[in-house]
Amino acid sequence: MSSRNNNNKKKKNRETLKIKNFLKKEKWVLLDNRFPENKSEKINSEEIEQIQNIPEFKGCPTESLIGKTNILDIFESFFDQELISILLNVLNEERVRRLNDISLKSKSLPIDKKFLKKDLFNYLSCFIAMGIHPNTDISDHWKKNSILETKWIKDIMSRGRFQAIHRCWRFNNETNFDLVRKIIKKKCMENWELSNQVVIDETLIKSKCRCRMIVRMPRKPQKQGLKIWVLADSDNYYYCWDLYMGKPETTHETLMKLTKYLPLEKYPKFYFKVIADAYFGSTNSVRELLDIGVNFTLMCRKDRTSKIFKKQFRKISR
Repeated sequence: MSSRNNNNKKKKNRETLKIKNFLKKEKWVLLDNRFPENKSEKINSEEIEQIQNIPEFKGCPTESLIGKTNILDIFESFFDQELISILLNVLNEERVRRLNDISLKSKSLPIDKKFLKKDLFNYLSCFIAMGIHPNTDISDHWKKNSILETKWIKDIMSRGRFQAIHRCWRFNNETNFDLVRKIIKKKCMENWELSNQVVIDETLIKSKCRCRMIVRMPRKPQKQGLKIWVLADSDNYYYCWDLYMGKPETTHETLMKLTKYLPLEKYPKFYFKVIADAYFGSTNSVRELLDIGVNFTLMCRKDRTSKIFKKQFRKISR
């Protein structure tokens, strides 16, 4: 068995060396030969030098955030008054529904009082802090145990009021849900200047909520949660994102949908360098990105090459 495994490893190494030599030799000719139907101008030597000589620029906050030092002011630049009013309407609608439904009534949850802006801000501050705190259960923060309890959370909000807001997060109206997503995405793009190196990839936000968007991915560090497509820069800032809703969508459509959010009109041609893994590798994607003036880098593993080079690799291995 060991000799057979060694022979397979040697065979793989020989194939990867052939592939590397092929890509070095046919670096730009490969693109032109793969797209005979492309009517746009071919990439000349000057444009290749322009792509290779663009230095890396780091991202930074926009002018709207630079002068702000207070944490609450920075938070309100993302969660503006329009978004807060929508969230309060969602919470209070669910609160009224629970009050009117006898089966959902609970004496331990104080939902008689209307939720106000102060309640929402207190809830969000506690909830964000709980994500960093090592306690695994929400109720641990209010326990009468010196090891588990978190005194400042107890001072801000009672456990009953926190759990009441936590239970009332329910988007009965899909238009409200879509509107909340659009506002948050817009604020994320408005408050940040992108670096010229961006990555498009999928990520999984750990969640145990009961909704139809929950996805299970065994290979990810977080096995279950909400899957989102992300356009992030070299500073790990999520400039734009899109929630996976289970709709049938090709990888080409996903890639082009996220690249549309790049501010191409502000910068020269081939300023942005989009990096993606083998999952997004397709001839249509490369052609369209080059046409709009975006440099595209495809990352492939040695043992799992992209489908874009399948035909060439098959010829080389022979």
